[in-house]
Amino acid sequence: MLGKKGVVLSWTIIYTPSNDFKKSAPYPVLLAQLDSGEKVVGQYVGTLYNDLKIGMRIRTILRKTRITHNEDIISYGIKFTNEI
Repeated sequence: MLGKKGVVLSWTIIYTPSNDFKKSAPYPVLLAQLDSGEKVVGQYVGTLYNDLKIGMRIRTILRKTRITHNEDIISYGIKFTNEI
């Protein structure tokens, strides 16, 4: 799943997240269609989200997904950034 490329189909800004994500708000979440045809949802961590546009090229990356209360657990997941 890492390094896959695709395009933005839709996106929104999350202003009121669950407790684990409150320090990240507001943040963009997008629906992307990968070049393989799969559709996936994830957080966008590229440039300013004001630059997000339908049809924009993106790629998948691995990033920390949340801040946990247990310091021994670091949660990672797939996010999106601009295509290089």
